[in-house]
Amino acid sequence: MKRIWWKFRLELQLLWNWNWLLLLVALALLGLTHGVLEFAYNWRKHYIENMESFFPIAMAIITTPVFLVDHEDNVLEHEATSPMRAISHWRLAVLWTTMWFVVMVVGLGFDAIWGPVDFWAGAYATLGPAVFLSGLAIWTTLLTNRLAVGYLTVLSLAAADLILRILGAFQALWGLQLLDLFAFRWNITTLPWPWVKTFMLITGVLLIEGAILLRPRLLARGL
Repeated sequence: MKRIWWKFRLELQLLWNWNWLLLLVALALLGLTHGVLEFAYNWRKHYIENMESFFPIAMAIITTPVFLVDHEDNVLEHEATSPMRAISHWRLAVLWTTMWFVVMVVGLGFDAIWGPVDFWAGAYATLGPAVFLSGLAIWTTLLTNRLAVGYLTVLSLAAADLILRILGAFQALWGLQLLDLFAFRWNITTLPWPWVKTFMLITGVLLIEGAILLRPRLLARGL
């Protein structure tokens, strides 16, 4: 148990970067829009909308650098103690467990103070896009060895979603709605939003697993 806790703390130290501040910003925005700037009759609907809007982008940006090998802080020595696939799964588990623990504690706190709101619906609306964006960002980062490309992937997809909504593309093209990051907010009736989130969750998991599987080969090629 002590060894697991030691490895958990070590991973948190290795994974810490300034991107984590984005999670605090997302939580602050959620608190403002539901504690100070929101009317009670809008809490439930807007709570889910804003969780869907704020957290996937923050979580994906935090996740983007997770699989890059760092030559500082004894990361390589730490990775040498386990197969790369095993340490990749462990590192990702530590990262997402920590992020969701923070979101759950603060989000449920908001629910207790300013509720009732449907926290779990908001969490599910967040999970699919967060995993999907993370998977794409991890792939583009590993392929280019450039964090900026991974970050740009996340931000450009969010911007493209807004543009497609304005152009009416989600209503015109049925299959395109499966890639709608903000399916709850846009409320397009062609597909129920939980279906869209489930599709994105499954796709994101497959992308991440594929990246973990091919990570040693990509790093060996010097990408």
